[in-house]
Amino acid sequence: MRVRVLVPDRTLLEQEADRVVVESAAGSFCLKPRHVDYAAALVDGVVLVGRGGDERFLGTGEGVLVKVGDEVLISVRDAVTDAPLGRLREAVEARRHERSGRVDAMRQAAERLESMLVQRFAELEHERRERP
Repeated sequence: MRVRVLVPDRTLLEQEADRVVVESAAGSFCLKPRHVDYAAALVDGVVLVGRGGDERFLGTGEGVLVKVGDEVLISVRDAVTDAPLGRLREAVEARRHERSGRVDAMRQAAERLESMLVQRFAELEHERRERP
C-alpha cells in the first residue's frame, strides 16, 4: 500500500507499507493491503506504518483516514515524527498548545488593527463633517 500522511502545510510521510495501525473513536484498527476501502475519523494517538520488520511511529492529532484501493491517505492537523515513542502524544499536545498560542496572538493583532481602522474612519468622518 502507498501511505501518505498530510499536515496542513506539507506531506509529512509518503512510503510503501504492508500495515497501518491507527486510533479512531471506535478504537485501534489495522489496515492491510487487501482491506476493504475504508474511511475513519481519527483521534489523537499514535500511527504505526510498517513494512516487513521496519516500523515507523508518528504521533498525530485528530484527523481523517481514507483507504481506497492500494492508497491510504491520512490527513491530520498535527503530527510528530521526531520524538521517542513514549512521548509522541505529549509532543503532539505541545505542538497544538504552541499553535494555539500563535493563533491567539494573531487574533489579538487583527483585533487591534481593526480597532485602529475603525477609529481612523471615525476621525475621517468627523473631519469631513467639520468642513464647510
